[in-house]
Amino acid sequence: MPTMAIRLRNAMLSLTALAALISACGGDAVDAMVGDGAAVDDGDELGPPAAMKDMIAFRSERDDNAEIYIMDAEGGNRRNISNRPDEDELPDWSPDGKSIVFVSGRDGISQIYMMNANGGNQRNISNSLHGDYTPSWSPDGRSIAFFSCRDRADWTSDIYVMDADGKNPRNLTNHANEDWEPAWSPNGKSIAFQSWRDGHPGIYVMDSDGANPRNLTNNFEVDYAPAWSPDGATIAFTSNRNDNAEIYVMDADGANPRNITNHPGGDSSPTWSPDGKSMAFTSRRDGNKEIYVMDADGANQRNISNHRRDDSQPAWSPAFR
Repeated sequence: MPTMAIRLRNAMLSLTALAALISACGGDAVDAMVGDGAAVDDGDELGPPAAMKDMIAFRSERDDNAEIYIMDAEGGNRRNISNRPDEDELPDWSPDGKSIVFVSGRDGISQIYMMNANGGNQRNISNSLHGDYTPSWSPDGRSIAFFSCRDRADWTSDIYVMDADGKNPRNLTNHANEDWEPAWSPNGKSIAFQSWRDGHPGIYVMDSDGANPRNLTNNFEVDYAPAWSPDGATIAFTSNRNDNAEIYVMDADGANPRNITNHPGGDSSPTWSPDGKSMAFTSRRDGNKEIYVMDADGANQRNISNHRRDDSQPAWSPAFR
């Protein structure tokens, strides 16, 4: 049956993506120190656009390798801001909108970089001998959460937090099973993350110091990529519980989960608009990865990237005031 074939295909694609994350920390450790944190480019901060519009940063392969792009929230004015031959991905905005953190493989292993919002002043801030991934900026701008296997001989990943300049990294989870994809709550008191500690990938939340971890989804399917609503009342996430990757939302305590995309094409990686009225996400419904935007209840889904090459991993900017 064609519909079932599509669902099975998208379930396998989502599991393949998770497998890639599992193996991310399993590469060979480099023998020499990576990067020295020196700036590789100069440039001014972006500043608010003339029309005071929000923007979306995203990963694009339209230049034959993964680059960080930004575009207006309606999909216009797209431009490459990382402009490197290496793989750059997983962007996240600073709370003031002046900087973007992202993951780059330009030092031979995935590291967390920071740059001005126009692409200037790119520098390695994590400087680890092991891979660091999915940076998430704290609401006060002082810290960055990420996942890494830097303290594990068995390459198991944990959630870490470091100062915004890359100093003072500390392990928050210290658990025998995989912990990935941290996301700060808007008040900075909690961090949502994905964990395998109950034998399957689910969404957890913990205090910002790593205390009091608890399972929010309690589901035997694959749940991942949490994203808090700006008011902190709701968490969006990706789930395969209907044999297909879909965007779900649930109350911040895990109650009332509901599917808001309801499409067989495979949808993932939600990010909220700063006013909480919209979400951007990645969709495969057009045969490749595209950036879509929808209302917060799932209505009015539309493609805003519209390119034959893959666009994914959207990150909505804070509101420019």
